[in-house]
Amino acid sequence: FKNELIHELLLSSISIATECHQISCWASCYPQSVKKLAPLFLFLPIVEMLALIEFGRRTSVMWILLTILVTAFLGLRLIRRQGIQTLIKVQRDFASGILPANSIVDGLLLSIAGLLLIIPGVLTDIAGCCILSRRVRDLIKLYLARSVTRLVRHRVTEINIDGESKV
Repeated sequence: FKNELIHELLLSSISIATECHQISCWASCYPQSVKKLAPLFLFLPIVEMLALIEFGRRTSVMWILLTILVTAFLGLRLIRRQGIQTLIKVQRDFASGILPANSIVDGLLLSIAGLLLIIPGVLTDIAGCCILSRRVRDLIKLYLARSVTRLVRHRVTEINIDGESKV
């Protein structure tokens, strides 16, 4: 009985160690920027609920429901309209020989704004409304351009005479 118990404990500890290794390998697959966003996804719903409760205390339940429904409706319309307009802009840019990166990023940001408006909550609605502003979108695009430039600079590949590459 004692040997069987020790054997079971060893097997379970090996299985736990294997699972922990798999989890750590899984977690290491994601870039650092994704790991930084994890707390946001954990705490955002809590903060949103607190903001909705405070908004409800200062106004009424009807205002909360009306705000949630109106912003969700506007978000859905925005996503639908922006999807179509982005496709038209991309086709127009391709036809005139222009790389449509700016149109694609604008369409993506406006779709994110629509998605934020669909999600019930005060903070996501404020963020969605901010992204609707051309100035805010331009700032986001500038930040993304600088981030991509920085990423490309750090990931330069050197090629040796032997043909081997180093990253």
